[in-house]
Amino acid sequence: MGGCFISDQSPEHPMKTLIVYFTRTGNTRKIVDELQAGLAADVEMITEEGSRRGPLGWLKSGRQGARKADVDIQPIESDPSRYELVVLASPVWAGNVSAPMRAFIKRYRDSLPETAVFLTHDSPDVAQAFADVDDLLGGEPLARGDADGKTIKDGGHLEAVKVFLEKIGA
Repeated sequence: MGGCFISDQSPEHPMKTLIVYFTRTGNTRKIVDELQAGLAADVEMITEEGSRRGPLGWLKSGRQGARKADVDIQPIESDPSRYELVVLASPVWAGNVSAPMRAFIKRYRDSLPETAVFLTHDSPDVAQAFADVDDLLGGEPLARGDADGKTIKDGGHLEAVKVFLEKIGA
């Protein structure tokens, strides 16, 4: 991860990008929609068995986040190694990256090219969640971005997305 890569990125030759995300409430999907528009990227949603809906789903998710639990996810269709950049978008659960994103990174870590990470959350401090992702990736991503749930619901996330896209050179 990290490292240097050379791209002939320009309007005629955009960086080949894949966005991989997980969402429980839809907040992360709102971010992904904006990122996809700004990057002309392919998108893959992480899927798993079972439900995370309602209060029980919220409790289950928080418990798994706090424990840094492993969960079973379905394989994605795209091969991450065929991209120049993979953007990882995930909610934060109990101060850590979501369990499905944790499982994705563990499964695909060796085939990930350069990465960038965007987190959605309801906490004022996401430093622990970014450190969690760095640890899983084995290094720092090219760029980090985040937005809280209230900002997303109010539409204020567009500025955070714009800054994130600038960091990755889009």
